[in-house]
Amino acid sequence: ICAVSPASSNYEESLSTLRYANRAKQIKNKAEVNEDPQAKLIRELREENEKLKKMLEGKGPVQSEAREGESAEEFQRRIAELEEKKKEEINQMESALAEMQKSWEEKLREAQQQQKPQEEDVVDLSQPHMINLNQDAQLTGKVFHTFTENTQYWAGRRAPDWTPNIVLTGLGI
Repeated sequence: ICAVSPASSNYEESLSTLRYANRAKQIKNKAEVNEDPQAKLIRELREENEKLKKMLEGKGPVQSEAREGESAEEFQRRIAELEEKKKEEINQMESALAEMQKSWEEKLREAQQQQKPQEEDVVDLSQPHMINLNQDAQLTGKVFHTFTENTQYWAGRRAPDWTPNIVLTGLGI
């Protein structure tokens, strides 16, 4: 519904209103239920799992007809391969489903356990060492070099006639 004026002085406005009404008429709305994307994915994976389990039990649509020129042994082998693939798919779906259903605390605990071996590789800071400092806190400590005893080290810029053991580059060096 739109309102237009019959007066010739409002011709431009009426024309613009009719164009807008024509474009608005073209809009199609589609109602869709709001659903958590993760919950939707979990539901779809469960449905897929059930379908695959039914196919394995022989209740679902399984390609169980022999092809032309296919021997009984080849047919049985193909069926066994299909069943193995379906079992593998079911296992993958179940593991993905289990991973998605883990709570945030469980995922945090796993991440902390994976980080523990990395913490064990810490170098003894009582030894002479060199570490980088940066204005950005995330970049500080990323470059680390430990010095060994009775070894002479040279640090500095690379020159055409001289290359130090530890090359330093960047602004202000």
